Amino acid sequence: MANAFYDGDFTVAQPQGPDVISFDPELRCHFLRRTMRQRAASFEKMGIGVSIATDFYLYKETEGRNVGADLLEWDRLAMELPPPRIMPEGYVHSYQFLSLGDEPIVEAQIPVTSHVYYSYSHVEDPTTIETLSARRYILIGSVVYRVGDLNVIESGPDEGWFLAEDSVIRNIRGNVWEHAKRYVPPFDPTMVT
Repeated sequence: MANAFYDGDFTVAQPQGPDVISFDPELRCHFLRRTMRQRAASFEKMGIGVSIATDFYLYKETEGRNVGADLLEWDRLAMELPPPRIMPEGYVHSYQFLSLGDEPIVEAQIPVTSHVYYSYSHVEDPTTIETLSARRYILIGSVVYRVGDLNVIESGPDEGWFLAEDSVIRNIRGNVWEHAKRYVPPFDPTMVT
């Protein structure tokens, strides 16, 4: 068989041909597909999250396909951890102000260009990733409460920008998680036209 590698009896899973590597331009990371063969009686899936090549983490194994002679063939799918990135996005933010007037909390909805900071983690338990809560004022009865944290960027080109909404964690694949944090610029009276 062309491009096949053998261990003699296939009791140990063996790669079949070269790895296929692709690039995801949105995540800016590489994905790996490795086709494997093994005797059906010895077949066992590998654990999700295991490193199967330098910096590539297994996120899925396809179901085994019977290829004859009591052999199963399947694919191991892995990805590398995407690099952190910052993406500008249009966003309408509700800036809040405390007032001594009839309404203790005043909101001004202003279109801005927000910056969404994306970072990635390879963890089994996503609850270990620290989430951030945006600061908001809420009115309960006649009492104003402040909830969340200010979470201000302290240096760099976005210095002084603050967290606009609670951060969001989502699963990309397997044990790879994305943490998105949206920041907006501080209020400036010139934003109001």
